[in-house]
Amino acid sequence: MKNIQTHVCIIVLVMIFMIVGCGSGSSDIQFPFSSTDSYSMKYTDAVEQLREAGFTNIETISKATDKEDKDGIIVSVMLQTGTDITRTHTSFTKTSKFPPDSEITITYYKYEAPALEAEEPQTLASESSSEEDTEEAADSNSLSSLQIEYAKAIAQRECDKYLSGAKYPKSGYNVGRFDDKGSIYVYTDQVELKTLDEKQMLFFVFTPASEDFDLMTNVTVHYLSVGDKAYVDDGYSADFFQHFKSDGRLSF
Repeated sequence: MKNIQTHVCIIVLVMIFMIVGCGSGSSDIQFPFSSTDSYSMKYTDAVEQLREAGFTNIETISKATDKEDKDGIIVSVMLQTGTDITRTHTSFTKTSKFPPDSEITITYYKYEAPALEAEEPQTLASESSSEEDTEEAADSNSLSSLQIEYAKAIAQRECDKYLSGAKYPKSGYNVGRFDDKGSIYVYTDQVELKTLDEKQMLFFVFTPASEDFDLMTNVTVHYLSVGDKAYVDDGYSADFFQHFKSDGRLSF
């Protein structure tokens, strides 16, 4: 009888050791990085390290940013080791250990270009289609509304090289093809100068490097004058005034 009791005790003790051994947390895995280190890591590197360590339940969530240098950088790492919210961890060290099936959520920055960059051309186009700019569009000679705005901006940019503090009108321009060789003219009589009380006439002729030009396209300036002073004249527009008088588009 004593032998049977002894064997039963031994079996019970063995089972207890096995149960304790399985539930003692000995299967927990050491975390490969600390929460502090994670803030300078790429989320792809973090996911790779976690998988190599043995963690199996990893989720990634993106958070929009307009800072390109933040793209892919981790915002936060959160672990949940059970259904109880008190078992959620956001602070840990490289010596911390967690079960391999812990729910790990990594939030990271994802770069998205500012909306303003995409909308700017539309803003220019819509501005040029206003009632004040009807005259400009009518005289465009196949120039698009956007190219008209680019031509005006290029004229102002070139004027600023010679004139300080000049003020340009928002409307009241004549913009179009100067000839059939690709050159373009810009004219307005509404330029304000600090040194003069009366508004001055601006004449500008240029040739863009490509037919589909924009503000970044290289241009060749042929003629630029404000008031009675010509700042650029390479001879290309020698008949500039006669050209517009005979054409009937401008009277001066």
